[in-house]
Amino acid sequence: MKTDIILVEEEMIEYIGQPVYDKANAHYISNNYGTGGQYKLLDDLVEHIQIPVAYYAYHNFASHNDVSHSGSGRKVAIDSENEKMAWEWMINRDDEATLNKAHKTTDRLIAFLEKNAANISEWKDSEAQKLARSLFINTAKEFDDIFPIDNSRRFFIKILPFIKEVERKHILPVLGKTLFDDMKAAIQSGEFTDYEDMLLLVRLPLVYYSLGLAVKRLSVNILPSGIFQDYISEFQTQKASKPAPTEIRKEIQASLLADAKTELSALQLELTKIATEALDEEYVPDSPISRIDPDKPILRL
Repeated sequence: MKTDIILVEEEMIEYIGQPVYDKANAHYISNNYGTGGQYKLLDDLVEHIQIPVAYYAYHNFASHNDVSHSGSGRKVAIDSENEKMAWEWMINRDDEATLNKAHKTTDRLIAFLEKNAANISEWKDSEAQKLARSLFINTAKEFDDIFPIDNSRRFFIKILPFIKEVERKHILPVLGKTLFDDMKAAIQSGEFTDYEDMLLLVRLPLVYYSLGLAVKRLSVNILPSGIFQDYISEFQTQKASKPAPTEIRKEIQASLLADAKTELSALQLELTKIATEALDEEYVPDSPISRIDPDKPILRL
């Protein structure tokens, strides 16, 4: 499994950063590992990294371990009297369960790093955390409050570049540089009380536009369930798992972008209202809500 572990560790570094990994690895090979006390935090960090690495590595290894490789081809060796090969649907179900645990333990690792960021400066100063702190949406929880992603920190880190891109392309032109920069400064200082209502109006289109990019660009293995189809049938002999057809992906993306445009229009209207009221003028929406004339009958028989 050595090769599988190496490959998984390289992927894990993309989430937690090289400095965090090096800190954990240096402690793991030191004489202080496992001694607890003042080193308990580092012991816990190593364990939190080991668990998802083990699950991902075994998931990758298991598919090769089901058969033996020899000069005469691939074979299956079993004790015919005491055991037999699992059905394909059993293997698929086990693979899915192992991968699910790998994802959840990765989220557990990131949650541990977030909780102990004050004592793990390598995480606090990581590129992913610097980027997250500079955005209108800082955490997976804030994203999940608008669109459910199972509070997946792993997924949130993956789409941070998309959020940054959407801010630049869609949010900045609407807010204008002055308000954009003022809101960013308020968020980073933790004193954004005056911008709370505006912040929600900003986050709504930001989430939908970011998901639209995710549907278009990300792999089937990255997105939460619901963006792509992933089905496994107990009545089929081979794993029936594939990305959603192009037509479905386009429909999902179109729906997300439609919601994004609607929410962005709401933000634009609010900014227009604020600007109008600042001039002591009455704000009248372009499309006022139609009201029933009490002098006219609603129904004629």
